[in-house]
Amino acid sequence: AKRMQVGKLRCHGKHKSLGGALLAFGFIGLCSRKSFGCFAFVTEGALFTTSNAAARCRGFTGFHSYAHQSSRKQLAAPESISVAASGSSDDAAGIQLSTVSQTTINMAKNAIGFGVFSLPAGMAMLSGNMSAVGLLLAVMVAVGGLCAYTALLIGEVCEAVGASTYSEAWAKTLSPGSAWLVDVAVIGTSFIPCIAYSMVLGDCISLILAPLGLPAFISARPAVIILLTLGALLPMCSLRSLAPLAKFSLLGLLSQSFSMLTVVINALNGSYRAGGRFFHAALSTPKFSAGSSALAGIASPALLIFIGMLLNAYACHYNVPTFYSQLKPDSQGSRVAPFRSCVGSAYSVITALCSIVAIAGFATFGCSSEGFILNSYAAADSLASAARLVLSLSLLFTYPVVFAGARQAIAGLCGSRVADIERANPVLVTAPLLAVATLAAISLRDIGKLAAVVGSIFCSFVIVGAPPAMKIAALRSGRIAKRKGILGRLETAVLWGLLPMTLAVVIVGTAKAL
Repeated sequence: AKRMQVGKLRCHGKHKSLGGALLAFGFIGLCSRKSFGCFAFVTEGALFTTSNAAARCRGFTGFHSYAHQSSRKQLAAPESISVAASGSSDDAAGIQLSTVSQTTINMAKNAIGFGVFSLPAGMAMLSGNMSAVGLLLAVMVAVGGLCAYTALLIGEVCEAVGASTYSEAWAKTLSPGSAWLVDVAVIGTSFIPCIAYSMVLGDCISLILAPLGLPAFISARPAVIILLTLGALLPMCSLRSLAPLAKFSLLGLLSQSFSMLTVVINALNGSYRAGGRFFHAALSTPKFSAGSSALAGIASPALLIFIGMLLNAYACHYNVPTFYSQLKPDSQGSRVAPFRSCVGSAYSVITALCSIVAIAGFATFGCSSEGFILNSYAAADSLASAARLVLSLSLLFTYPVVFAGARQAIAGLCGSRVADIERANPVLVTAPLLAVATLAAISLRDIGKLAAVVGSIFCSFVIVGAPPAMKIAALRSGRIAKRKGILGRLETAVLWGLLPMTLAVVIVGTAKAL
């Protein structure tokens, strides 16, 4: 029904050229997806009502798990967007509204996930010298500021056109006929994380089992991935209701926090420095390059790879329309000022935490930082092993939530017949999709590269490309008033400048990452 409503929206002629440009961009992303697709990590939790299905993937403590557009039922979870404490009021539709502090926390939890564990490898691509940390920190802060700005753009567009989902904002400002771009992004940001989760499970559990001396058909990485798929993931992903899994959302939050703390502690205690307890036992021997120039790295195409990884780690933009629509207005009845406060606070926290973990991991392993930093620590490191264990347990219960969004999105894109089969007998769609995800997880090893490609293709579109395009269309149609004077000209220059930047990240960042 939502798709039919969107289809009735008129596409104003003066916006067709802009929509066409974005369609061309989407085609590039779609063609590029054949290599890895999109890698978005989410915060554990719930399926939300969504016509921007991709936005719902952020359901583990930092993952993005998105339900399909036709899914209207919201499963409660601690980090669920609609979670609101006493004192919040209901809107006309009966949805409980969130306060500024609740929305800020939800945005921060929505963004911070497994993407943060790939950032040390991103820093290592630019420089192997600790003296470069200051310059790299400036890049991370700048990208965080950019993400905050585009989140505000989305909120402004939603306010102007009355949209409550990302796809609705896109359809009302650009072209309803290009809504397939959102569907493609849904698939990229929900199915590819399933591949990543299988990769992480295989890495973590095989490292945990390594000291036990078990036979390879049980403890080897491919065997672990296959056994987990058949014994745990297939039954759980075939469940008709995911409500029983909501109770494990707190486990996701705690495991994410513990893993991030593990990276910081190991950076501070010196156990991986030369002469340290685990220096020689580390799976990636710490290595630093004294002659490495940070300026040379910043000036190279590798910067676009790092930006893609940062966009992946900072992303919560699919959920921004829902955050905005479910935010409690101020005393003047406006959401604009409260939302600005939420975005500023949330991205301050997101940028700070991601920067701390990235610098801590880079300071520990330098040039040899793995794409998933927990893979760098020694198998005998009890603290790292504990982090791997709790993350693995959490992922087992997060996987079905993320996978449900992917399955629904793919079934919906394949047509009504497949969608009906998916609803009537989910296992018929679940089994082949899990087989693809499992084979891909066995074949791929570099999670950092996967994060870079996904961030470069899909996250750059969602965060950097689409928001200014929607704002430009809203300005042209008069739904948003144009600023006068130098500020207006500066804003116009920034909005148009972000579009070629998006294409640069997509094309160059993806090519270099591969």
